[in-house]
Amino acid sequence: VANHLNSVFFINNNTGYVCGTSGTILKTTNAGDNWFQLPSGTTNELTDISCRNDSVLFICGHNVLLRSENSGANWLNVFPGIYLSSVQCAGDVIYCGGANGVYKSTDGGEIWTNTMSGFTESIWDIFFVNRDTGYAMGSNATQRRTTNGGSDWNGGLYWGPGIYGFSACRFFESGYGFVCYSFNSGWPNYYSSYGMYK
Repeated sequence: VANHLNSVFFINNNTGYVCGTSGTILKTTNAGDNWFQLPSGTTNELTDISCRNDSVLFICGHNVLLRSENSGANWLNVFPGIYLSSVQCAGDVIYCGGANGVYKSTDGGEIWTNTMSGFTESIWDIFFVNRDTGYAMGSNATQRRTTNGGSDWNGGLYWGPGIYGFSACRFFESGYGFVCYSFNSGWPNYYSSYGMYK
């Protein structure tokens, strides 16, 4: 394909999905030896994939959240109008990170609630180790943690001077984790750096 690919998710050793720009969704059923394109019904950029089980999948992106209940054959936009950068199925709960917070659905994606009411930054990545304990990282040094399914979020240490952004995270049950970052020093030097915190 000629489009950028943003995310990959395998549900077993053989079956996996890829999404990217211009509404691109690809699927393999033979461990990546061959890929075929699925009709997404959108030309919006798609940023992340998560699967609830072998049949039910979610793909989020720019002002779109697609749900398929037949292994990707058909897609329905269940959450339009908000930029979403990350999606994760945690048991029977679906979480999405994006503009102004982390959104949660407990009914398969029909009704969504922003668990960070009043939050004004962008969440770039989320990672839930189970349905209750999760992490959210984003713009302007945003780093938060919840242990009760998003009812409360803690964190927010001051990172400065300069501007940090946290773009990706992975955590373990023990609490150990990894976070990718970008940094801009701001005035007067304006130098940038990139790396990972543990």
